[in-house]
Amino acid sequence: MVKGWRSRGLFFWWILYSMLLGGESAEQGNSFDRAIDQLYQQLDLNGKLDKSVFTLSMVGYYNLKGSGLLPVDSILTIIDYKKSSSEPRFFVVNLQKKSLLFATYVAHGKGSGFQFAESFSNKAGSLKSSLGFFVTADSYIGRHGYSLKLQGVEPGINDNAMQRAIVIHGANYVSEDFAKEYGRLGRSWGCPALPEDINRQVIDTIKGGSCLFVYYPDEDYPQRSPFLDEGTARYHFLGANPSILTKTNLPLRMFRENMFIPEVSLDR
Repeated sequence: MVKGWRSRGLFFWWILYSMLLGGESAEQGNSFDRAIDQLYQQLDLNGKLDKSVFTLSMVGYYNLKGSGLLPVDSILTIIDYKKSSSEPRFFVVNLQKKSLLFATYVAHGKGSGFQFAESFSNKAGSLKSSLGFFVTADSYIGRHGYSLKLQGVEPGINDNAMQRAIVIHGANYVSEDFAKEYGRLGRSWGCPALPEDINRQVIDTIKGGSCLFVYYPDEDYPQRSPFLDEGTARYHFLGANPSILTKTNLPLRMFRENMFIPEVSLDR
């Protein structure tokens, strides 16, 4: 959980909200869980991406969106590094149209492991992948062809992504055929490299300020991340769905003023 007086203040307002609304508050709180469950089914992710990973991605998504860090809030990308590189583990969804756009292969860094990514870093020269939430930036033509810059927004976790030149790009060692022949994909220097035949299409879909979440079941990461506070995500969800609050006289402004907003800038 995120610590600090603003987080405690948010907890206070949640208790007050519960006292004033009684059973209604629980019902409205559960609306967040129901919405995530329904979206997971609509996106047809069952058997492709664990629901727990999707839920974490949505918690971070709502916190990023509520903090004003997502110019493009209709697209969400999830990389599940718990999976073998021989499996599709890169997912792009359209949250407005409720559709799964891509489910494809993605490489991890050489320093992170072989078939599985098991070690992650924010340090230059580590050749490791980084965990956490990113905001997609601009596309460009570089040494790997058409590529996409990624802005890491979690201090100490992935905020050196720009400095490390961690970008999305295509690679000939990322394909279903390569995985079948070698039992795994080739590895990058830390970049989430994609199959060359769909690289441009994916980049053009997610570029310009959408959310990207890189997951691995790391024990320390959830405690360090400023974007995985479920309480703030629920309030941002209510803010995006004000009809849920129509039965109460409590102004939504009161909750917004007491929400924890991580102090993160996208400017470099």
